[in-house]
Amino acid sequence: MLLVYRLDRFTRRIRDLAVLMEELEKAEVHFRSATEPFDTSTPAGQMLVQMLGVFAEFEQEIIIDRVRNGMERKAAKGKWTGGPVPYGYQLDRTLDLPVPNPAEATVVRQIFTACAETRVGPGHRRRAHQPAPENLRPLGMDKHLLNDQNDKSRTTGDSHTDL
Repeated sequence: MLLVYRLDRFTRRIRDLAVLMEELEKAEVHFRSATEPFDTSTPAGQMLVQMLGVFAEFEQEIIIDRVRNGMERKAAKGKWTGGPVPYGYQLDRTLDLPVPNPAEATVVRQIFTACAETRVGPGHRRRAHQPAPENLRPLGMDKHLLNDQNDKSRTTGDSHTDL
């Protein structure tokens, strides 16, 4: 016997549920839920499992839609939408924005400066041995990444502060 707490903890996809239920039946394993009353050995119980599977999939899609909408609203307001904070920044929970981490920002500036000095400028050539265009930046870096360290008031136009 396979005992699950709830059907939607087992799977939230009706297709997966059908395949899993078929495999359990072939292996002669009974399927039970600790919180939902159904008996998969009867046609009514099998129908109930399938209906609960449809609702589980619907519920998952609703959750995904709400999370996506919430993230889009936060992004439109210029707020942090989650995920790992880039190296060189830390999350300010009061502003809900990444702010420079002084210790890491120093390392990031050193890396950008080293890249700018060694990969951009006079003499830099592309594969075809042609001079690189004036606007070529290493690793896709923008001008704001090579920020003048004396100009701390400048921002990128985004809601976070330059390093």
